[in-house]
Amino acid sequence: MADAAGEVGTARLEAFSDGVFAIGITLLVLELRVPAVPPPHAPADILHAVLGVWPKVIAFISSFL
Repeated sequence: MADAAGEVGTARLEAFSDGVFAIGITLLVLELRVPAVPPPHAPADILHAVLGVWPKVIAFISSFL
């Protein structure tokens, strides 16, 4: 639509790009999994499991930003 000055608004394009980014971020989050830690859950085992998925978390955060 054109406004009073005859310029075309960008609201629809902005809404579309917001939707595309939201879908992309959602697909990235689906790849994050909770690491399996065998019992008994020692703090060192949990830390080791979290560090194993750290590259995926960094990739998600950097793509979100």
